[in-house]
Amino acid sequence: MSEIKEKKENNILPTDIENIIEKMVCLRKSNNKSSRDFIIICKINQEPETIKSLVEKWLISKLSNIKHPAVYDGWGCQYGWNIIVDESYCEGVDEDDSFGEIKFAIHLSWQGNIPMDDDWLIYLAEEPEPPQLEANIILKHLVEEPEYVIGIGVSAVSSKFMAKMWWNYIGEGEEYMTKSMWMRMPDGEWVGVRETSCNFRWKNYPLN
Repeated sequence: MSEIKEKKENNILPTDIENIIEKMVCLRKSNNKSSRDFIIICKINQEPETIKSLVEKWLISKLSNIKHPAVYDGWGCQYGWNIIVDESYCEGVDEDDSFGEIKFAIHLSWQGNIPMDDDWLIYLAEEPEPPQLEANIILKHLVEEPEYVIGIGVSAVSSKFMAKMWWNYIGEGEEYMTKSMWMRMPDGEWVGVRETSCNFRWKNYPLN
């Protein structure tokens, strides 16, 4: 008892309590980059198929709260969110070492005009520059996570890398244009549609 009392007085918790608290806290990470393509990995403490739909609903409800030039054009028009979901389960040496992963591949569609000056006389660039979204902004919105989510990672990635990951998530192409995908409509509603990566304009895609 004296040892525990001493640790409390020094603001140090016993090791077993520290371990319990560590397991209760959701680890949150971002790669601190910007893009229009993102991979979100949610680490969970159980097999993913039992709670996949619940995690999906939580995630898209939080993404709906993001207000940023990368997803809104400033006139109230929303750029397209396109999301596919994958899952995996890693067996550990014992039950405590096992964990599941629910992975979200996100592509933000965008159509922009070639920028011109205010007098519409000269071109300021030869190609439109799509606004970028920071991985940190997405991570900050992924709050109030379900208790079984023990880790959240947000990675902003290149279109080249995303094309490879997306192809992997659709079964190496076996579910090309057939796998279910989340898409957000201009009115804000999320709907399930067949995946449409054929329209994403990725170089050398599909990966046959």
